Amino acid sequence: MKEKPEEIAAQIGQTVSKNDCVCAEDLELVERALEVHPDSIELWCLRGDLIQVSNDEGRYSLEDAEASYTRAAEIDPEDPEAFESLGFYYDAICADPGKAEPFFRRAIDLGADESAHEGLAEVMAELKSQGA
Repeated sequence: MKEKPEEIAAQIGQTVSKNDCVCAEDLELVERALEVHPDSIELWCLRGDLIQVSNDEGRYSLEDAEASYTRAAEIDPEDPEAFESLGFYYDAICADPGKAEPFFRRAIDLGADESAHEGLAEVMAELKSQGA
């Protein structure tokens, strides 16, 4: 697997879009790619994303998705992608906007795009409606 991580991620993304689902084979491709590129933030974040929407029950848990994003953040604490992913994970999957907020803020501080701003706005609205 001599391809660059971004090429592998794009290839897997195309397969997932075409099949309209995440299959065990998609996750296996990410796992093999991580063996070759263990420091790829993009692949760790993709792994987390795929785990969340996978139809491969039993092999992975949602905590594995969280661990993937955390690993990406450890690799490069100056890259916004993992922090944004953690924000969405804690908000959408864990239903914990309070835990999501600092991750969205960190992603924005690091230069994340509009989706992080939108995520933070949603989290702040949720917290306001909860009286937090």
